Amino acid sequence: MKKISALFVVIIATSFAIRAQGNLQFNQVLHEKFSATGSGTNTLIGTITVPASKVWKIESGSLVNSTYFTPLEYIWCMTVDAQIITGGTTNGSAGGYTGYYPMTTLSPVWLPAGTYNVNVSSQAISGNPYTATLSVIEYNIIP
Repeated sequence: MKKISALFVVIIATSFAIRAQGNLQFNQVLHEKFSATGSGTNTLIGTITVPASKVWKIESGSLVNSTYFTPLEYIWCMTVDAQIITGGTTNGSAGGYTGYYPMTTLSPVWLPAGTYNVNVSSQAISGNPYTATLSVIEYNIIP
C-alpha cells in the first residue's frame, strides 16, 4: 500500500513539473509587406522571422497587382514554407477583367519561432509589380 501511495505521489508531482507548453499572451498585430515583380512557380518574395519566445498566428494574406489585370485567366497562390495562406483565380478575356474567385484558404496558420520563406505562384503577372501582405497576430509564450 505504501508503494502504491508513493508511486501516486510521484506521478502527481511529475505531472505538475512537466508542462508541454506555456500560456499565450497577446503581444501585437503585424502587417508584413513584400513588394516584387515577376511571376512563376514558387517565386521567393521574402522571409519572415518569428522571434524566440513568440508564436505567430497568420490570419490572412493578400496579393495586389499594381497594374491592370492581364487579359488572361490566371491563378495565384501565396505560401509560407509550402503552407497555403491564400490564393485565387481571376478570369479575363480580350474584353478585360471579368471576375475574381477566391480559393479555399488554410488560414489561420500558426508558426513557432524560426525563419520562413514567403512564396507566390502566378501564371500571368510576369513583369508586373505587386505587393503581398500577411496579417499576423503575435503572442508571447508565458511559461
